[in-house]
Amino acid sequence: MTKRVGKVIKIAGLNVWPHEQYMADQLANAGYTVEFIKPSNTRYQSTPDVYIDGEKWEMKSPRASSLKAVERNLKLGSWQSSKIVFTARRMKNIPDKAVQRELTKKLAELSKITVIKFITRHGDIIDIQ
Repeated sequence: MTKRVGKVIKIAGLNVWPHEQYMADQLANAGYTVEFIKPSNTRYQSTPDVYIDGEKWEMKSPRASSLKAVERNLKLGSWQSSKIVFTARRMKNIPDKAVQRELTKKLAELSKITVIKFITRHGDIIDIQ
């Protein structure tokens, strides 16, 4: 059985943050099709970052070095999409297991969020539902 190879689709001229590109590359390596969405020009309207296999997802990669940042970023992301891709790659001094435990806890508490894809520092993708 061959491993399905995904792809990353980006509109010409669209500026993508390096951490978002990293997450898109990791998802594509896992077989997902990731398409970046052009941000809305409408005032006070926010759009999710990407389509993953046709569904809207918001990407979050906090820089803070506390687990409180996990909850804060999930709450902010829930306004844009009920599906969140999260990585702790930029969070210092916090192990992936602690972040995964916090994501699982917050998923149960925050009713707006239905699923989280957690990308570890090693590039593994963990589905939290």
